[in-house]
Amino acid sequence: MEVALALLADAANATANNKLNILGAFAHIQLPRLPFRQPSLTLIIRFEADPLEANTDKEIQVLLVDPEGREVHRLDIQGHVPSTGSPGAPIEMLFQVSMNGVSFNRVGDYSFLIREGGEVKKRIPLKVGRATDRKPHQPSMPVVIVQDCSPIKALTAEEYPILAAIWDNEDDAVYDSM
Repeated sequence: MEVALALLADAANATANNKLNILGAFAHIQLPRLPFRQPSLTLIIRFEADPLEANTDKEIQVLLVDPEGREVHRLDIQGHVPSTGSPGAPIEMLFQVSMNGVSFNRVGDYSFLIREGGEVKKRIPLKVGRATDRKPHQPSMPVVIVQDCSPIKALTAEEYPILAAIWDNEDDAVYDSM
């Protein structure tokens, strides 16, 4: 079983048609004081299991370790890989792990470790700082915006004769000159 997606967020939910809604994904937090108990955070994990793992039980641990590598918080989760409806296809399982009152005692680089069967499958870094360490509105990481710049296919009268009949009429002739 492998981790296909893992991230931290303020909140998340899944819809009935399997859409995942994520609110406030982050990798950095700025705390007003130390020590501090974070009221809540959500860890989203999507596992992909091999079809041969269907109908098996899994022991999953989520560990939060501090900058020195000491365990700060631990959750033990009993998971079950369901049987799949698509033979040969990976089996996807979504875990939404809500954590309340996690304590942070110092600034630095923390990590959430996701273990399955004793093996670390994924490390999620979390940089903890003080709110006074950063100027307001200063981004903590660059944001790259990517847009699909595929060329738009022109509609032609030959390919779409019904639309052409609608487009080419006296009632909308005024729009042809715009």
